[in-house]
Amino acid sequence: MKYRALYYKENVLRVLDQSRIPTLVEYVDCKTQYDVYTAIKEEKVVGRMPVGVAAAYGLVLAADSLTRKDGSACETWGQANIELINVAHFLSMARPSDSITSATRGMLEAAKNATKSAPFDLRYLQVELLREANRMYDAACANCEAIGPSGVHLIRKGDQV
Repeated sequence: MKYRALYYKENVLRVLDQSRIPTLVEYVDCKTQYDVYTAIKEEKVVGRMPVGVAAAYGLVLAADSLTRKDGSACETWGQANIELINVAHFLSMARPSDSITSATRGMLEAAKNATKSAPFDLRYLQVELLREANRMYDAACANCEAIGPSGVHLIRKGDQV
């Protein structure tokens, strides 16, 4: 059976709870950036690439209901970008790492690029952020696939990994 460390579907990031394996295979559903923060902080998601990609999807989830600190809706690209920067900072506090910093920086760049090509629209922003997070996920999967053949000769029959 093939398991994925995480995947995003229908506004939910499903994270393989790596604190439970190998005795139990269980996924944690993250529906908000706060859930993603908790999954990272509690080491439900581990590893450089999965942690960074989880943070990227945390920004996608945040964009779904982006509001300012006073609770009012963002009405401009500038306001939305400020709040995304706040979310990126929040996610980086879960477990300070270069993977989260790199992923959130890429997501903030995607948000900045979105502001150049369309009138203000939070749904458009979420679509563009999802596109970038999916690109990061695909790149992480490709990197993992490329690493496998490099070490396969080190694992002998009967070894446990």
